[in-house]
Amino acid sequence: MGLGNGKKTKNACLVIPTHNNEKYIGEVLEKTREFAKSVIVVDSSSDSTPAIVKRTLPKAILLIGKKGKGNQVRQGISEALKHDCEFIALMDGDGEKTAKDIPRLVETLVEKNADLCIGFRDKMRSRKRTIFNLVSSFWINYLTDYSLNDPQSGFIVARKSALKKLNLKAENFE
Repeated sequence: MGLGNGKKTKNACLVIPTHNNEKYIGEVLEKTREFAKSVIVVDSSSDSTPAIVKRTLPKAILLIGKKGKGNQVRQGISEALKHDCEFIALMDGDGEKTAKDIPRLVETLVEKNADLCIGFRDKMRSRKRTIFNLVSSFWINYLTDYSLNDPQSGFIVARKSALKKLNLKAENFE
C-alpha cells in the first residue's frame, strides 16, 4: 500500500479524545495535518483546549463531550463512522504519541489483514506513568498470553468495518 515514507494517509480518520490538555493539544494537532483525512476532537475540558483546537486546526471537527474517556471514544467513533474513510485512528491528546505513525499502523493492518493495530508511546510524561505502564503491561501480557509493548497507549488504528460491529458501552477509562 506504500503509505509510509511521509505520504498522506488519505483513508484514515483520526479521533482525539481529550480533557484539559491545553499544554499539549496544539503541538499534537500541528503534527496531524498530513496523516489523516479528517480529525475529530472530542473534548470535555474546562481549560482553553477547545480554543486551541479551533485556532490550530480550524477544519477539525470539535465535539464537546461528556467527561469520561469511554464516552469520548464512543462519540468520536460514532462521528468517524459517518466519514468516508477505511480506517479510524484513536490517539490521546496528551502528546505522548504522534500521528506520523498512523501510516505504519495502517500498513500493518493491510499486510496482516487485521482489524486492529495498537501503537505505543513515543514518550511518557512522568516516571510514575512509566512504572505503571511497565507493571500493567506485564500483567496484561501474562494474563492474555500476548506480547504487547504498550497495551494502554491510547493509540489504536482499526478498520472502520470492524468498529461498526462493536457495541461500545464504556463510560470512563475501563
